Amino acid sequence: MLEIPAGKEFTADKLSMNQLDMCVGMLYKPIEENLPMDTSTIETVPPAQPLNSKWYEIWLDVWAHPGEEAFRGILKERDHSIGRAFIWVAITSLVIAIASIIGYVPLYKSLVSQIGPVQSFEFFNTTTIFTFGLCSVILAPISAILGLVISTGIYHLISRLFGGSGAWSDLVFCMAAVTAPASIISGILMIPYLLFGNFPAIWWLVAIFIGILSVVVAVYVLVMNVNAIRAAEQIGTWQSVLTIFLPIIIVGVLTVCCVSLTIPSIISSSVR
Repeated sequence: MLEIPAGKEFTADKLSMNQLDMCVGMLYKPIEENLPMDTSTIETVPPAQPLNSKWYEIWLDVWAHPGEEAFRGILKERDHSIGRAFIWVAITSLVIAIASIIGYVPLYKSLVSQIGPVQSFEFFNTTTIFTFGLCSVILAPISAILGLVISTGIYHLISRLFGGSGAWSDLVFCMAAVTAPASIISGILMIPYLLFGNFPAIWWLVAIFIGILSVVVAVYVLVMNVNAIRAAEQIGTWQSVLTIFLPIIIVGVLTVCCVSLTIPSIISSSVR
């Protein structure tokens, strides 16, 4: 211990560095060495538990808050598997197929009756309707699942070009939370067509109104798909937009090229 003789004053410049360090260490001795620590008052934060929301809660969360955070939130669900996403799109497409068959048969009869007698159309009979309905019920869930797999697979591959590092299963789950409710909404938008099918004058006004609503819903779905790709693939906004539109641009360019190469040959053959 450093002792200072009585009647003498020492300044910091008269002390050696070791003696100065000893003085500072004695003054700032850790409190925990002198006082016992009471650990009973320390609160431990439990680890975050996975969410276990219902299907309708997930859909409402995504559609009410179409931002990136909502999709990041649903990826914290205990079950955000591909199987759950496939069940969503399969069931909703099946319901829409059944509802379409039930609703569109009377509408089709009404439209056909305005052209001529229904009996004059040999294809419009009970057997044909039953066959068409059975095929629709079987193919609707399959086509919905295949459409989801193909679209998300393309988006997942393209997002890799922009530095995406997410999992394909996460993208499937996020986009299924958008696609499944969107199919139900599209089916609901068809109801006015069924209600006003027998009124041609009103039907055209209804068609214009439903067309405008359909455009609004399509834009809203596009925004949600962009944010779904952002959350699942962990890329930026513009990268997500390009991920969606790049396949459309490529298909459009290829279509224009094919048409431009085909039309001259058709014209030349017709002239001959």
